[in-house]
Formats: sequence, C-alpha cells, structure tokens
Amino acid sequence: MSQGSISRPGDVLVLVGTRKGAFLLNGDGSRRNWRLSGPFNPGTDVFHLVYDARSGGTIFSASNSMWFGPQVEYSRDLGKTWEQAGGQPRFTDKPEYAEHDGATVGRIWHVEPGPESQPSTLYAGVQPAALFKSTDYGKTWREVEGLGKLPSRNQWMPGFGGLCLHSIALDRQTPERMWVGISAAGVFCTEDGGEN
Repeated sequence: MSQGSISRPGDVLVLVGTRKGAFLLNGDGSRRNWRLSGPFNPGTDVFHLVYDARSGGTIFSASNSMWFGPQVEYSRDLGKTWEQAGGQPRFTDKPEYAEHDGATVGRIWHVEPGPESQPSTLYAGVQPAALFKSTDYGKTWREVEGLGKLPSRNQWMPGFGGLCLHSIALDRQTPERMWVGISAAGVFCTEDGGEN
C-alpha cells in the first residue's frame, strides 16, 4: 500500500485531528501494519476530519487557525494537498432570534457530508452554537435557522469548550432527519432538514 492511498478492499483509513494539525493512518486489512502521514496544516487546531466517499473520496477538515481563523478545508488526494472550501460558514447578519456571542463564527467544530441523495450537501457545526448548510460542496453556506429559533436558546449555557455545536449525526435512511449535539445545551433532532 502506498502512502496516502487505500489500495485494496479492507484497507483502513483513520483520520486524526489534533492541536498540531491533521494526521492520517493507513492500515492494511489485518490492522497490523500502519503508515502515518502528516501533520497536514501544522500548527492548526483541527477539530474534526471526515471522509466523504460520495465524489470519489474527499477528506473535509474543520480547521481553526490562529492566523486565518476558522475554515473548512478539503483534500481530494488523501492528504497530499489541501484547499480551502470556496466559502466559509459566516453569520451574515446577527439574527434577531439568536443570542450569538457576537456576529462571527469563532470556531468550526464539525463537518458532515450530506446524504447520498444530496451529493453536494455539507453541514458544519460552529461556535457560537449554530448549524450551517452548503448545497454546493462548500462554495456558499447558510445558517439553518430552525435551530436558532428554538425558544430555549436564550437558556443555553456554554460547556468547557464554549457554546458550540460539536456533533452532527444524519439518519442515512431518512435524509431529512438529523441530530446535533450542543455543549452544554443537549441533543436536538429535526425531522424536516432543520426547519423545525
């Protein structure tokens, strides 16, 4: 197996985000032989990495740079080269319904590929706690406002990492259903793609 590639069925790819950048571990089917590559984006806090098999294999990174700020990055060659997504999750205007800690995204915590039936959809969880959606593979993003309109929002309290949306879980059988985890507000479910 060559570095940076998965060459046989059964090979394993482990994605590791750290405060020192991203690392990839390639293992063979026996899980006895591993090859480490990285760090990618050294010196950047990488909060989450995910492999998206929908378009031939893309790795997405929730990167938070001290210099360049929070950004979604991607690699189409298993880490050899990285690019910024065309756009980044940003609050356009401070919504009346949300008590954001300012009108800027402080960190990106999670990137999640959409369902198979929506091949260009991505989701991003950010701090302050909000969910963003892209339908053009990261070129543009919009906030999923249904979450921000929850009546309990003004009672959400930050956890140790701040008030952040750190986890996104999609129901692969029902594309409009998903769960998000917010520290320390709890877990929230939508059955209609985030409208409610």
